Amino acid sequence: MLGSIAAGLVVAWMLKSEPNISGSGIPQVEGQLQGELEFHWWSILWKKFVAGIISIGPGLFLGREGPSIQLGAAVGQGVAQGFKKHGSDRRIMIAAGAAGGLAAAFNAPIAGTMFVLEEVYHNFSPLVWITSLASAVGANFISLNVFGEVPVLHLVYDRPLPVSLYWHLLLLGVLLGVLGFAYQKNVARDAQAVFLHAHSAGAAGAGAVSSGDSDWPAGSGHFRRWQRADHWV
Repeated sequence: MLGSIAAGLVVAWMLKSEPNISGSGIPQVEGQLQGELEFHWWSILWKKFVAGIISIGPGLFLGREGPSIQLGAAVGQGVAQGFKKHGSDRRIMIAAGAAGGLAAAFNAPIAGTMFVLEEVYHNFSPLVWITSLASAVGANFISLNVFGEVPVLHLVYDRPLPVSLYWHLLLLGVLLGVLGFAYQKNVARDAQAVFLHAHSAGAAGAGAVSSGDSDWPAGSGHFRRWQRADHWV
């Protein structure tokens, strides 16, 4: 009990001194690559790492995806600072570090590279792709062969898939592509429905307030929430 309390106090102090280590870390990296945020990489690196260890020690849950991306991005920023890189070269190193962190955490260099390009960097460039892939492959090799880490979902196959059955993989890829397209269409449809509902409700509330027939005055919390929802969407 005392250990958990002490750990909580230490983590609270770290969060107060460096608020950017809170959460997953992915939004922070996105903002940094877009030029909207700026961080002290060394403070992020050691405080995020130590706070994660302290949080896991008492038995708290901590996902690996976000922290690994932010820690990798901090290392990339430190390397860029060491080589005195700026502008696009610096952003590429940060993205490559994020890909390396994700690949080392999940034993998935290709997925780590694609995730960074799609969700973090938001831009496909051959230079970014090659740099991120090299970082991810290197980080994955180090984690497996130097540190001896074993993937959490470690699957052992008795024999490889015969080449004559590879066409099954093509069918699986097509099926997953179709399902992914259907999922995106449903998400877009639901988002449009939410937008139309918020827009119509906001317009109705404004008309009712102007006519004096509404129980929601213009300064009430309900009406302000509809205004914010309509403005945000």
